[in-house]
Amino acid sequence: MPAEAPVAPPAAAVPQDGKLPAGPLDQQSREAFAEPFAALDQLGKDDGVPDSKGEPTSDPEPKATPEPQPKTQAQIDRERDEQGKFLPKKDDPKADPKVQPTPKGTPKDAAPDPKGKPTEQDDEPIEKMAPKQLREAYHKRTKEYEAAQKELAELRTKASTPAEDPEKKVLTEKLTAHEKRLAELDEELRYTAYERSQEFKDKYEKPYVDAWLQGRSNMSSLDVIDRKNEETGEVLQQGRPATAEDFDALMKLDDRSFRKQASQLFGPEQLSELIADRKEVMKLLNSKNKALEDFRKEGTEREQKRAKQIEENSKLTRQTWEQANKTAVEKYPQWFAPDEADPKGNELLEKGYHMADRAFSDGRPIKEGDKPLSPLELTRLQSALRNKGAAFDRLVHKLSTLQKAHDDLAEKLKGYEESEPGPGDGKRTAKQEAQTEEGDYNAAFTKEFGK
Repeated sequence: MPAEAPVAPPAAAVPQDGKLPAGPLDQQSREAFAEPFAALDQLGKDDGVPDSKGEPTSDPEPKATPEPQPKTQAQIDRERDEQGKFLPKKDDPKADPKVQPTPKGTPKDAAPDPKGKPTEQDDEPIEKMAPKQLREAYHKRTKEYEAAQKELAELRTKASTPAEDPEKKVLTEKLTAHEKRLAELDEELRYTAYERSQEFKDKYEKPYVDAWLQGRSNMSSLDVIDRKNEETGEVLQQGRPATAEDFDALMKLDDRSFRKQASQLFGPEQLSELIADRKEVMKLLNSKNKALEDFRKEGTEREQKRAKQIEENSKLTRQTWEQANKTAVEKYPQWFAPDEADPKGNELLEKGYHMADRAFSDGRPIKEGDKPLSPLELTRLQSALRNKGAAFDRLVHKLSTLQKAHDDLAEKLKGYEESEPGPGDGKRTAKQEAQTEEGDYNAAFTKEFGK
């Protein structure tokens, strides 16, 4: 795609009142406001006041004196003397010519508004400002411009620093996981289809292809020679520049046919270059074929070794599983071993073991009558085992607490049963007498009126 010429930004508009706009300014904006500042600089030169750099503001070359223009009535009323001071109005006889009058609307003590709002002095037209006021306004505008340039530089620095993307961490983790998975698949591919693995492509396939392409490129520097029948003068072979297709055709021949055909086409002088290119290509081709042959020869042995390793790992896993289950039953028989005194509990325990075994066997049938579980059924079964497993320790805790309370009550009851009444005076207490009388009354009432 051809590069497009850069488009210049539109020129900044110059305000009619010569004031700087609020906000940061760039270089182009500064140049756009050069005209009002040039007018201020010119006035400073007329007054002989140094500029912001401390150098005298004087013209290096004398300028041609402009032709005098007719003065307006206002200019006549407010003329300057040779020192640049305002002259008193001609119609003011009381005015002192030694005292410089203050222009109307420009108080001497006018101060800038601390809030940054334009003051009365800022609103005064340039034509009516005294040289001192013009210099102050110029320096003020210069400071505002420098502050705006500093703010612009800070904004550009912030804009050049990209904000941290909240999704960067998530995407990085996903990329890492994909790269890990790709490496695992490539490792698996090495042992199943070596010619498709990245190792084979980088180590054997790419060097061979590069050498072939280099030979085709070198062929363009050779020329097919002319050959004629010495007796009849008939042209047997027309001279021409060699092509990449000539290289492809020669590389398909065996060594003997290659030498013969190459000598006829290019002659003995150019034959050495072709032989060198062919040797390089054939060496890399033989290396590539040998790698595939070695892979096929070692494939059977490698697969046998791999199958044996898988079987050993499976056997070790099965043994570990069985041993862990046996240890749990022996260590906690009250929870995991059958109890002859509790047939209902034994039935529930057997059912629980069967459910767990199916869940850990991916839903495959374990005993006669079982049907394979669908993915949804297996998921629900695994969820049930998760919840039951999580609640088991809490139930054991509650049962232990209740068992302890039961044992304490049983011990107290046993103490009461084994105790004997203490010695007494053989008399009944008032409470016992009242209970006897109440019992006799209830018996008589029942006998007379029924329950």
